[in-house]
Amino acid sequence: MPIRTYVRGFTLIELMVSLAVLAILVVVAVPSFVAFRQRTALDGAAQQLASSWNEARFEALRRDQLLKVTLLNDSGALCFGVSETSNPADSTPCDCFEADSTAADYCDVTVYPGVDSGWNGVTASGTPTMGANTGVVVIDPKRGGITDSSDWGRVTLLAPEGPSDYRLDFYIDTRGRAVVCEPGDAPDKMPRYTGRRCST
Repeated sequence: MPIRTYVRGFTLIELMVSLAVLAILVVVAVPSFVAFRQRTALDGAAQQLASSWNEARFEALRRDQLLKVTLLNDSGALCFGVSETSNPADSTPCDCFEADSTAADYCDVTVYPGVDSGWNGVTASGTPTMGANTGVVVIDPKRGGITDSSDWGRVTLLAPEGPSDYRLDFYIDTRGRAVVCEPGDAPDKMPRYTGRRCST
């Protein structure tokens, strides 16, 4: 005679409790994940700006040529462009939003990002203050710094939309060094920048 085996399954109550626990975990985890994504996108954009600035300094040294760096903010959309210049006091921006390479104001050395999606939802707040609020600074190929130390300044980057309001400043100091720091008045703080608050 065959032996009967009984397989015990979940009761309806056990299944409902499991689903309730899973729903609670999802509700708790999703905001944390979205905030993590905000921090990652913002930090990545700020670090990319710093890297692009350092590449422009290196390119000026390599070419032994004055290079004009332009940061433009068009309703939150930010671009970074580099073009050659012969004037150490040049304050005319190249148009890093311009796609036509034959245009007079085209950034002829480099542009970042090539497409707006390169920012991953990160936007800019206000006018970049470099170059007396023109967003333009000229790199001296002999020293690798900026030609006019009074052209130092910053642009504030805002995290993509989400539960937190994270902000970082991309800052060019008087020596032409790129600094990424967190504004003291940022509504939400990023743990990675606890020791890197903007001093001015």
